[in-house]
Amino acid sequence: MNSTRATEYKARADAFAAQGDTERAIRVYRQALDLKDDYFEVHANLGSVLVE
Repeated sequence: MNSTRATEYKARADAFAAQGDTERAIRVYRQALDLKDDYFEVHANLGSVLVE
């Protein structure tokens, strides 16, 4: 169940990042990682947003 919710959070964060809303994207990526801390794609996407 947490894996599914983490995937939903990732999708939401990806949308925020695509819209340029980096603060929200960062917050939601971190929520996804709270649910699934080994989610590689979320770590990578969060890193990309933090670098911007």
